[in-house]
Amino acid sequence: MGYDVTLVKDAHSTWDTVELTAQQIIHHHNQLLQWFAETKDSNEIDF
Repeated sequence: MGYDVTLVKDAHSTWDTVELTAQQIIHHHNQLLQWFAETKDSNEIDF
């Protein structure tokens, strides 16, 4: 549909699991989702 999607990399969270730390999960999703959305830190977002 032509939407521009931005994922704010430092504005989502999760919790540790037995296998992975929360930081590892966040890093994984940020890396994966960069294929579908522009990823930016919150200080890069213009409000």
